[in-house]
Amino acid sequence: MQPLTAAVSVHLHPPPVLFVCLTGTLMILKSACSYNASYIDRLISVFMRSLQKMVREHLSPQQANPGVTETSTVTSELVMLSLDLVKTRLSVMSMEMRKNFIQVILTSLIEKSSDPKILRAVVKIVEEWVKNNSPMAANQVTKPTSSTQHLMPHKL
Repeated sequence: MQPLTAAVSVHLHPPPVLFVCLTGTLMILKSACSYNASYIDRLISVFMRSLQKMVREHLSPQQANPGVTETSTVTSELVMLSLDLVKTRLSVMSMEMRKNFIQVILTSLIEKSSDPKILRAVVKIVEEWVKNNSPMAANQVTKPTSSTQHLMPHKL
């Protein structure tokens, strides 16, 4: 019965190896973006879909299982890393993608996430947007509109 239990467990919960591979990929992307911030621009639409799936996975109800806590922690780390990669790239997102990022991804995390690290990361992003008043940022439209900036702290 032991092999059957292990097979069922693999189907119910993705193996941590997948998360390790994704973490490595995101770390390589982060390294490339630290050298050239616009590196992610060519991948932004695919990356945003992946981020949305990661957020959905993070917010899905977790059953009490020993492996779920580890998976949940890794998912949280992946979401935070992904948010860090896209927070300054609003200027290259289409209006629809930007709206999805702010109103769906960030708002969902604010309203439904119970992970304090995720919430701190979102607060940090909103704080940077609100405090960033440099002319360069205004010219590049790298932050949301003032109405959206007022909406986010209200959601918090």
